Amino acid sequence: MDKEIILYAWFSGFTVFIGGVLSFFFQKYFPSGKEKNEIIHFLMAFGGGIILSALALVLVPKALEELELIPLLISFSAGALAFMFLSEYLAKKGGQMAMLMAMLMDYIPESIALGALFTSNKQSAVLL
Repeated sequence: MDKEIILYAWFSGFTVFIGGVLSFFFQKYFPSGKEKNEIIHFLMAFGGGIILSALALVLVPKALEELELIPLLISFSAGALAFMFLSEYLAKKGGQMAMLMAMLMDYIPESIALGALFTSNKQSAVLL
């Protein structure tokens, strides 16, 4: 099972690389304009929807099995606030390092959640 977890973690991390390569070519070869902005907005909304659906359908029900409602709300709110403040800090700082930190800020907790989910419910982890 350890090899399988490593494979899934590698694949989910590799998609970040693929997205970076695609965005490089998209930025370089696709002309600026309204169509480009609409495509970017669509992709951002689609990605946000995927994350919210994974959260709502997999992680929150599992968390409700393990935690009472109040500790869950406190944990969820603390994580959201931490990400918000770190995101604002990185946006003000700018540059390539800020983009790398933003990707890691997303990927590290996601990997931890994926690993924890593999220990308790393999089918949900594969879905996530």
